[in-house]
Amino acid sequence: MRIKVLKKIDMNLPENEIKIVISSNCNNMNFDDFVAYVRNYNNKLIVHNDYENLVIAYKDIMFFYSENKNNYCKTINGIYRIKSKLYELENNKDFIRISKRCIVNINYVKSFDAKQTGKIIVRMCDGTEEKVSRRRLRNVLNYLESRNL
Repeated sequence: MRIKVLKKIDMNLPENEIKIVISSNCNNMNFDDFVAYVRNYNNKLIVHNDYENLVIAYKDIMFFYSENKNNYCKTINGIYRIKSKLYELENNKDFIRISKRCIVNINYVKSFDAKQTGKIIVRMCDGTEEKVSRRRLRNVLNYLESRNL
């Protein structure tokens, strides 16, 4: 399905309103189908695997991280490079930033280990471990407290 969104300027509209015309090459597509398509697309991310582009749902991503000036996401199936900045990805309710270089999906966290004083290690369901930075420690503790974890 290909959707084209055009911004048309209509002089009859008030100054703070914009008219958007949506056209599709699908004759049988109604407005409800279009809204469902857009909502579903917002829950996905385009990732890169060598020369291949894939679309992955946010719910399938275990965590995002930075390494060697590139950003990546890790899923159960593999690691993929992403073009998004980490700060653009942390506004999802299931994700929490634990350090400057890592944002984890709370649904894939196996445990929070706080054995050492002042340090928390996040263990993911696949065995990966990430450290919570001192700067993010208070945010993580508040997050856990708010979710009664």
